[in-house]
Amino acid sequence: MKSFSKLIKGIKQEEQILVIVLVIYALLDIKTPKPIAGMVDNMYGKLFVIVITLTFFIQNKPVLGVLGLIAAYFFIKRSSVENGTHAIRTSLPSEKIKSSDFEKYNNFPTTLEEEVVSKMAPLVGSTKAVNVNFKPVLSETHDATVL
Repeated sequence: MKSFSKLIKGIKQEEQILVIVLVIYALLDIKTPKPIAGMVDNMYGKLFVIVITLTFFIQNKPVLGVLGLIAAYFFIKRSSVENGTHAIRTSLPSEKIKSSDFEKYNNFPTTLEEEVVSKMAPLVGSTKAVNVNFKPVLSETHDATVL
């Protein structure tokens, strides 16, 4: 308790209020409003929150900076939970897992149908064009332009 009082002693009153607010935010499960969560739940929003939090270290005591980092972590996490991206990241399988599942399910022996079709004679015997003189004819366009 002595170290805590010594730690708080050098902090100004405004900073003490900020410490109390940050501790309350970290301890209680306060939900982030949807519009704010939408702004924070992207790369630029997270970067902005981290930069603001790091300025606590520069302008205030280190205690306020550490509490700010903890509160910023909870703020970013609660924003992603409110926005739904947390559930997407944790619930949906990755592409690697999906492709391994597809390989597992689609790996079966050759069926009788595939065997018979592979042994069938080709439909067209030669690759030569049968009617070389064929020219397509355009029907009446009804005054439409040719593309």
